[in-house]
Amino acid sequence: MRNPVLILSAAAALVCTVACWLDNPHPKDITHISWTATKAEFTSVADANKKVDIIAQGGWLNIVFDDAGSFTLHISKSGGAAEESAGDWSVSSDVMTWFWRSRYTGQTQFDYFLNGDTMTLTGGHIPFDFTTGTFEEATLNLILTSQ
Repeated sequence: MRNPVLILSAAAALVCTVACWLDNPHPKDITHISWTATKAEFTSVADANKKVDIIAQGGWLNIVFDDAGSFTLHISKSGGAAEESAGDWSVSSDVMTWFWRSRYTGQTQFDYFLNGDTMTLTGGHIPFDFTTGTFEEATLNLILTSQ
C-alpha cells in the first residue's frame, strides 16, 4: 500500500508549482526583448465603427518589458513624432496589467496570450485621439513580435 502522506505531499507540490507558474507576475520569456507591433488597433468605445490601426497607416509601436516590472513604450502615428510612455506591468494567468507612470494615468488591463515570439494583447482601455486634439475612450488590440 502506498503512503498517503507521500502522495498528498507530491500532489501539493505539483499544485503549488502550477499555481506559481500561472501567477508569475514577470515571466522571463518576455523581458528585455524589444516587442514591435504588427497591429495596433484603437477602437472607439462610443462608436465601434471608428477604428484606427496605426501600423496599417504607416505608424509604429515598440515596447520593452523588464524583469523588475517596468515597461517603456514608444508610439508614432504615421508621419508624427514618437511619443514615450512608461509604467509598471504584471501578468496573472491570461491578463496583463499596465500601471501608467507617464503620459497616461491609472491602469490598462489586456487579455494576454503568448505564443512563441508573438504576444497578443486585446481589450485594453486607453484614451486615443481619433480627431485632432480630442481624446476619447478606446480599446487597444495589439499583436507584438519579439525582435
